[in-house]
Amino acid sequence: INLKYSPGALVDLEYAVQMLQVMHGKRHPQLKTPYIRESLTALGNMGVMTDDQVALLGRAYLFFRQVINGLRMLRGSAHDLELPEVGSAEFEFLAKRIGYRQTSDVGPSQQLFSETQTYMAAVRTFVDVYFSRESLPDQIANIADLVFSDHVPEGLRDGVLAQLGFKNLKRAYENLRRLAALSHDKALFAQLAVLASGYLRIKSDPDMALNNWERLVSKLAMPDAHFELLMRQPSRLDIMMDLFSVSQFLSDSVINDPELLQWASEPHRLRRRRKRGELTVDLAILSQAQPDEKRWLSVLRRFRRRELLRIAIKDISLQVTLQEVTREISLLAESLSQASLARIWQQIDISLEYRALQDTFCLLAMGKLGATELNYSSDIDLIPLYDDVAVAALGIPESEARYVFSQVLTLFQSALTAYTHEGRVYRMDFNLRPYGSAGEWVTSMGQLCVYYAQTASLWEVQALLKMRPLAGSWPVGFLFLHRVEPVFKNRLDPEKISHSINRMREASLQQLARKYPGKRDVKNGDGGIRDIEFLVQGIQLMGLSMYPQLRCRATLNALSQIQILGLLPIHVCQYLKDHYILFRRLEHFLQIFEDQQVHAMPVNPLEQQVLARRLFGEGADSESLHLAIEAGMTQIAQLRRQYLVPDLLS
Repeated sequence: INLKYSPGALVDLEYAVQMLQVMHGKRHPQLKTPYIRESLTALGNMGVMTDDQVALLGRAYLFFRQVINGLRMLRGSAHDLELPEVGSAEFEFLAKRIGYRQTSDVGPSQQLFSETQTYMAAVRTFVDVYFSRESLPDQIANIADLVFSDHVPEGLRDGVLAQLGFKNLKRAYENLRRLAALSHDKALFAQLAVLASGYLRIKSDPDMALNNWERLVSKLAMPDAHFELLMRQPSRLDIMMDLFSVSQFLSDSVINDPELLQWASEPHRLRRRRKRGELTVDLAILSQAQPDEKRWLSVLRRFRRRELLRIAIKDISLQVTLQEVTREISLLAESLSQASLARIWQQIDISLEYRALQDTFCLLAMGKLGATELNYSSDIDLIPLYDDVAVAALGIPESEARYVFSQVLTLFQSALTAYTHEGRVYRMDFNLRPYGSAGEWVTSMGQLCVYYAQTASLWEVQALLKMRPLAGSWPVGFLFLHRVEPVFKNRLDPEKISHSINRMREASLQQLARKYPGKRDVKNGDGGIRDIEFLVQGIQLMGLSMYPQLRCRATLNALSQIQILGLLPIHVCQYLKDHYILFRRLEHFLQIFEDQQVHAMPVNPLEQQVLARRLFGEGADSESLHLAIEAGMTQIAQLRRQYLVPDLLS
């Protein structure tokens, strides 16, 4: 960029003003001045230019003169008028030399670049309005030109948008123009658009992000306040574009309730983990404030969306670890379950003596929730349990206690699974209880202990590895875990374990192939997440009687113990860890898009490319994603068959 001679630079501004002086000077003597700023003021007073044009071009003139003077001082030459390469140390030094200072979010280079692009676009539009764009030496444009002018030639316009990564050029242009129309300060929005374009070009789906931004701003009462906030804090703009390019579900939540984004993107919330106690207290306060049951159900759903938004921003923008993301999602489910169950016990219509049953009842979490590694859109697997000895000590007939527990469970399930205008909280699955859907809904501790000791299938013992208390009386839950521990201490037959798990996996793969032929499922497919989990759980079951430290719920923790004990080669453990994280992150991006339980890779090439950019960043394409997933799943399928064998621990 030559600050004097490039299209839209100083010479174009000076010549255009001077041409207007020549055209109108005969009738208006005040235009007979050698000073550009005086001429601009006079043209404004005459009504040839608007006050906004005069102010903007006056700022542009001062900007060009200031930067040119800075360049001359930097290089010691009156003839070197070209800006240094953007992003270079010289460009940064120039920005600081002419007075730009680091703000909380914007560096000097970013400020200099955005103002250069904005002011040059403003001058090009000025020339176009009063003369013609063809009078410029070259036909160039940037995104600020599209904000200022609606006469940019279509080919030039499309070139700008394509360079920024947009695919649907017509819609992107319409989004941008509607955003510009909502601003009363075109210069402010043009500068913001330049900043936004820098973020958009590296996002996974610029089209989706811009479209969601336009949808959000169209619903705001004061769009200019929104634009000003983003100019002051571009980190919020970056976060917003991240979110708007990754999750349509959370984008819709923000568009329908803009305060959610303001709350979730506060630095003090993003930079630390929310603790279990904080969530519990927040929900307790909300419960007390909402006596109306329908409003309470809406509060639960909004609370989940708000917290998922906060977690997703940490995941997408801050790139925190998979363990931190899944832990926070799991704690959210735990807190919502606890709050709902506690409220039901408070409000259920039973006598005072029966309220003591609350201390004998516990909901046990299984699966990923039990292991605190929940997905964004997982079902929650639960087993209801009560302490029959404690119930007997209360003098309450067990049949009546069961009836109360069933009432509580019915209300609990309805509170979290029922659809309202705010959606639902979770899908629930109680089929891991004894005998599945054919068994009793609520099981006593005595019955459950006997079941696991004498009747449970090997796969049910395998599922028991993940179990933990979730809601209700945690002492009851921990007492059960203590009583059922001998199931693991008694040496299980390694041959039965490997045979059971391998047979179960092969049957599952055959069923998957029949149901979804040709689809690559990163969770259930051959070599997917399930194979990693089942290999790890198989080794745990085979080794627990010798190595109690294998009693880990979370897959990555169990893999670390397997590595420490030398039960698998170090390179195999690391490969499994890396691909477990990769596949879980891929699964998260699939699920967070529409809050649906999706595990299959998309078949549309454009969707694959977007997914690749979400997973691997700018420059990734569908081929790199395909190769990474194919190679990983092929290798993991082989590892499961190679290492899940009876003589592994021998």
